[in-house]
Amino acid sequence: MKRTLSLAALTLLVLVLLPRLFGADPVLEITVDVLEPTDQPGEIDPGIKYLKEEMSRSPLKFQNYLNLATAFRSIPLNQTATIDFNLRRHLELVIIPKKITERTSRFAVTLRSDGDIILSSELTLVKKGTVMIGASGSPNLIIAISEGF
Repeated sequence: MKRTLSLAALTLLVLVLLPRLFGADPVLEITVDVLEPTDQPGEIDPGIKYLKEEMSRSPLKFQNYLNLATAFRSIPLNQTATIDFNLRRHLELVIIPKKITERTSRFAVTLRSDGDIILSSELTLVKKGTVMIGASGSPNLIIAISEGF
């Protein structure tokens, strides 16, 4: 009896395995959290416990952080991803991966708050690293960009 690949198995092979074999562009996987620092005591939001160590090293000492929004993105090398957060004000984050290696990810990032540029820079993160960007205003916000999900 002759064995044949099912359509599903063939599709999986084409979509997942072949790009890896032929050196397809790597993908930057990021998590973006929008946090509001507060002096109200309480437990840290379970969704951002992975940021607890980074927040404890911050020169800004707050008792707690409220998690206002979270976004996950997979962005191919040299492609542009725009992430919008419509909170008490409109935040727009534009990320373009420039170089992705096994140890680091370098990307261009632009952050706008209500249309005004807060940050436009190129950043390099180690795998599973986090960078936090402050967005002053009312309220003050912190945008945490983490490599990985």
